[in-house]
Amino acid sequence: MIQKVLDIVAPGMTYDRERHISQEQFEKSGIYTASVSRYDGEDCFYGKYEGIDLIFSEVHAQEKRTSSNGKRGTTTSYHTIFKGVFFIADFHKDFHSSTLVIPTSTERIFGGTVGRLMKKLGSISHRGSLTRMECPEFEKTFAVYAEDAVEARYILTPNIMERMMDIQRRFPGNVAFAFHESKIYIAIPFNADFFEPPRQLDFSCVSALYGQLALFLDLVHDLNLTLRIWTKT
Repeated sequence: MIQKVLDIVAPGMTYDRERHISQEQFEKSGIYTASVSRYDGEDCFYGKYEGIDLIFSEVHAQEKRTSSNGKRGTTTSYHTIFKGVFFIADFHKDFHSSTLVIPTSTERIFGGTVGRLMKKLGSISHRGSLTRMECPEFEKTFAVYAEDAVEARYILTPNIMERMMDIQRRFPGNVAFAFHESKIYIAIPFNADFFEPPRQLDFSCVSALYGQLALFLDLVHDLNLTLRIWTKT
């Protein structure tokens, strides 16, 4: 049923319940710096949509932590780094450096008190420098780490920044973005499981599935990825 709905919404795409975005692809984004000890996922959608190469799936990445209990030895536990939908698409705009766009939540990045998030960002300084953007509202929402500040501004046009803020407002979690090797990576945290097979084939179940697919496929339009002037050379 999921593939049949997908054939209507995005005929150039394939669904594989057992497949997921690889750990290598997840780590390549550079969004999360913790060491991944456990990694799995499901419900992978891949192929072309509106002429754009993309792939997205549910992903659950965990970090292993060991603590000492004194004479009783050590305790091992696993903490979630990311759980949600991970999305990768061809950005159709050539760039050669990496740019991270991390949600700031309530932290102040430029000026004022530098808090917990700033320390986190400091741990990924090898990815570039904290880069100021000419949009106060965007800076309140995101912190930009760029290897090349000029190229970061080439990628993050005023229009794209506005669209990224719209995406952040739409989803309940803190959405993070990365631009690497002419691709866009989007991490969308979610606790709910998506794309579950309907228990009964009625209109409401099919409609709900269609809505879930549209939620993520619409990111292609939300970010204007189909704009032909961005076609890569």
